[in-house]
Amino acid sequence: MIDSSASDVDEILDRAPSEIDHNKALEAGIVFEEQLDRLINSALARRINTLEQLEFYRQGLGKQWRRVSDEIIDAEATEVDPRKQIEAPPYASIPGSDSAPTSSERDTDARGEGA
Repeated sequence: MIDSSASDVDEILDRAPSEIDHNKALEAGIVFEEQLDRLINSALARRINTLEQLEFYRQGLGKQWRRVSDEIIDAEATEVDPRKQIEAPPYASIPGSDSAPTSSERDTDARGEGA
């Protein structure tokens, strides 16, 4: 079987390609060229995007954006004096009550000392 396979291969290599063989090779070449074209276009798009980003950085936008983000990260919080805070209204009214309880009444009820 191996001897016949070698002779079959030799026969295939010795014969002249037909028009169909040329067409199949051309079709395979076209598919390869299309794939290669897509890869090249993708690489060029990434290159253009990278160069634009580099140009933004060189013009100072990159430095400016970094400075702004650093200011946001490093920002200090200022505390509000508790005496200057305004008391928030209650979330809901208490059933059977015409007015909402004051903060001292709520604190007393929370400790169990009220009504």
